[in-house]
Amino acid sequence: MTGAGNPPGWWFLLMIPAIFWLVPIAIGRATGWADLAARYGSRDRQPGNHLGGVSCAVNGMRYNRALTVGWSERGLHLSMTFLVRAGHRPLVIPWEEIVGRQDTERWGRKLVGLQVAGGSTLTLPRDVVARFEDRLPAPARAAGSPS
Repeated sequence: MTGAGNPPGWWFLLMIPAIFWLVPIAIGRATGWADLAARYGSRDRQPGNHLGGVSCAVNGMRYNRALTVGWSERGLHLSMTFLVRAGHRPLVIPWEEIVGRQDTERWGRKLVGLQVAGGSTLTLPRDVVARFEDRLPAPARAAGSPS
């Protein structure tokens, strides 16, 4: 029985989809993904060269196994899994927009921070970056990488 001050039980059921939609949108705005999407948003499908379930960080905010990373002549393709896709439009970042690099290690895991024009940083596992490193512009390529 619901009183005058209590919402009916079905109200909670309506809120569940809203929460799963609003929370990822808020996270996308907080991490800077929305800013990246404003510049590099794309409806392109992932190219044949891609890896799913990749952990990453966008401006320091970590996403565990939520990213699909692809690469093509056009650039670096990034898209999120279904659960966090709201607020995380797929991206295609042209290679020339990747302007710098910082290699780090965290908990014994080798990571690469790729600086994107405009100030955002994408941190990816070193072994993932190694797959497309030859396409990166010179300032973002590791020392000793093939040109």
